[in-house]
Amino acid sequence: MYYFGQYIPGKSIIHRLDPRVKIAGLNSLSLIVFLADVLILFLSSAFLLIVTLGAQISPRYILKALKPS
Repeated sequence: MYYFGQYIPGKSIIHRLDPRVKIAGLNSLSLIVFLADVLILFLSSAFLLIVTLGAQISPRYILKALKPS
């Protein structure tokens, strides 16, 4: 069972990124979410979907992680 925010091992380009780049990206995305309007939020969601696909994580794992236990 995977939990939201838990690391899922993999060998994709997203997994190989430097941890500082991932942390900076998370901080930037958090700031954008708090300060943005609806269009920017939609674009941010699309970007997250692309990153998730790039990380080669199965949608099944994501849905299981979001499901309340």
